[in-house]
Amino acid sequence: MRKKINPLKNPSTSYTGMVSGIILAGGRSTRFGFNKIEIKIGTIPLFIDQLFKINDFCREIIIATSERNCPYIISELDNIEVYRKYYSRPNSFDK
Repeated sequence: MRKKINPLKNPSTSYTGMVSGIILAGGRSTRFGFNKIEIKIGTIPLFIDQLFKINDFCREIIIATSERNCPYIISELDNIEVYRKYYSRPNSFDK
């Protein structure tokens, strides 16, 4: 039996690894004017940045995408080790 935990009653409890993260990357971007999946922070795709940021406290990360965006997502995930170096040292985006 799983124990139900209420974070509002005990905010000091660590929830690391107890939640699932979901990145929504499948929209048509009609209002935005271009495909938001192409947004980058420096040279890093925004969704890759989000992966690294939520990785520390999620037991799994789900990327919900469209058929149109799927090839781009897969190609960037294949290069994940290239991006990892930017997240292994402090202030990596300052340069």
